[in-house]
Amino acid sequence: MFGEPISSRLPAEQARQQTAHAMASINHLNKKQRDGFMEALIAERADLSGLPFRMGNECRTDAEQARLFRGLALDVRAAMAAVT
Repeated sequence: MFGEPISSRLPAEQARQQTAHAMASINHLNKKQRDGFMEALIAERADLSGLPFRMGNECRTDAEQARLFRGLALDVRAAMAAVT
C-alpha cells in the first residue's frame, strides 16, 4: 500500500479529493526526481528496507512490449470468456 486506505464510509467527493491529493503528492515527488515517490516510500517503510527494486529504465516497458502485452492480454481474456 502507498498509504492509509481511504475509508469506504467517506462521501464520494471526499474520497475523490483524498485520491487526488495522493496522486498530486506522487506526481510532485516524481517531478523532482525520476522514481522519487518510490525512493521516498522505500526510505519511509521499514518493511521495504533491503528489498531489491528495479528502478529507472529497468522497470519501464517500451511501446512495442506494451503493444504485445495488450494483445496477449486480450487473447487470454477472450479464451477465458469462451471457456465459461
